[in-house]
Amino acid sequence: MDFSKILKTLRKNKGVTQIELAKLFNVSKSTISMYELGEREPNFEILEKLAQYFNVSIDFLLGKSDNRELNFDPFSVQGITHIKRKKLPILGSIACGEPIWAEQEFDGYISVDEDIQADFCLHAKGDSMIGAGIKDGSIVLVKSQPTVDNGQIAVVLIENEATLKRVYFDESNKRLILNPCNDAYSPIVVDHDQMQSGQVRILGKAVACIFKVR
Repeated sequence: MDFSKILKTLRKNKGVTQIELAKLFNVSKSTISMYELGEREPNFEILEKLAQYFNVSIDFLLGKSDNRELNFDPFSVQGITHIKRKKLPILGSIACGEPIWAEQEFDGYISVDEDIQADFCLHAKGDSMIGAGIKDGSIVLVKSQPTVDNGQIAVVLIENEATLKRVYFDESNKRLILNPCNDAYSPIVVDHDQMQSGQVRILGKAVACIFKVR
């Protein structure tokens, strides 16, 4: 049998409905239905969770082996270590160009290495930070903090509009300069009064970026 038939059989044998399984894995009922019809395949993370839930090996779930149990523990081999993961919430979008409205809508989770010091993620829009490797559509991982070191990339809120820029402090003129990493864009200059009034504030430091290869 192939994955779609095996999944359907395992689900029915366990006595759960498509709706119940969908809720357990935070996906839609139609997604489970497409899995069982062979119209869609899960990513590795979902596949791994399905195997754990039904207590079978991934090879069995994919129809590559008749052995239900995973007898081989790859982490028992010297030199191979387990990478611990954690989930970060995706909280909307951030502009890599002109500031845009800071959408605080929850947009699911992303799984990352536990060693990454981040608290939330944002979708990057625009190309002003392309020189820093942050492409349009990237997911930027952010550590919440009210300030950053000179020259670090930060998420900055400007009167309820958010942008992602490299931050420089002009101490002599008491200004904050938000610099893009693309010569097609101009820096945003923030004066001392805007900072003092709370009109402009730093939400956090960008610590990592995830993007799809196109």
